[in-house]
Amino acid sequence: MGLSTSGLWYRPLSIAITLSVLSSLVSSFPIGPISCPPSSPSPPPPAHLSFCHQYSPSSCCTPADDRRILRSVAGLYATADEDRFSNLCTTLTARHACAVCSPLVSGPSPSLHTICLSTCQQWLNACRNDMFTSGHSGRLSPCQPNSLICSPLHDIIGDDAADFCGRSGYTVADDQSTKCYNGSIPLLTRKLPSNKNQFKPVNDSNNKLIIGLSSFVICTILAMVLFWRYERNQEHERIREQERIREKRLAYIAKWAENNNTLPIVDGIDQSNSSSTLDQQPIFDIIDDQFNPLSTLDQRDLPNAISSDSDQCS
Repeated sequence: MGLSTSGLWYRPLSIAITLSVLSSLVSSFPIGPISCPPSSPSPPPPAHLSFCHQYSPSSCCTPADDRRILRSVAGLYATADEDRFSNLCTTLTARHACAVCSPLVSGPSPSLHTICLSTCQQWLNACRNDMFTSGHSGRLSPCQPNSLICSPLHDIIGDDAADFCGRSGYTVADDQSTKCYNGSIPLLTRKLPSNKNQFKPVNDSNNKLIIGLSSFVICTILAMVLFWRYERNQEHERIREQERIREKRLAYIAKWAENNNTLPIVDGIDQSNSSSTLDQQPIFDIIDDQFNPLSTLDQRDLPNAISSDSDQCS
């Protein structure tokens, strides 16, 4: 017996709301400029950065900033489909995301968020077949594991490189401009050892909280659905049991009526004529008559029956 799904209308809605809230907690791409204090007379000090390690010798980014940048492009590495992002797209997207950690950001007029048009075109060509998602504001970012809708980049942007960089958070400038970012990494003299094996999302306290909340919501919804299905099954089982009892009662009544209609002639009275009496009696009165022999006697004949029994005993 199939189960109605009218009570399950809230499942897709609840899951969509939950994923939308979780998606809003992930850092946007790219993050804003991280400027050193303008009055700083010296270059930024060394920083131990795991993801943007190329800027570790001199950067105003902190390890917390480094983790924020990694979360903004976590879809490049955390996807279940290892072939979703091409190698060149992954390299360029991560490089442009880390550009905010460049020491060139320091000073009164940082230029890292003004990107050269040719750099946009190179980036678009590398990622045109990879999966991106567009937020409510139209901002583009690499597809995250919890993104609701993802599409190939060329289906979203087409061949408009300026639109791609603009919706990625950059201001596009002509290549003749000396202030546009061309994707190159400035030569830094100081070197710090880096660990390239740390190109994986970091499970910090915020990520653990998000995972815990999402797991709780999903488990609660699943428990509600399972309980609802259990109650429906129990109700259907009770209905089937009542049907079986009713069928047994009807079969018993039919058999009893058949036996009474075929009784032999007793004391010159044809018992088959009693069928007319049976037809006139309600079906549940017939059951009561089986267990009440006096019910077949007329109330006026009751004294005669009693006296007859008394004579036989004497």
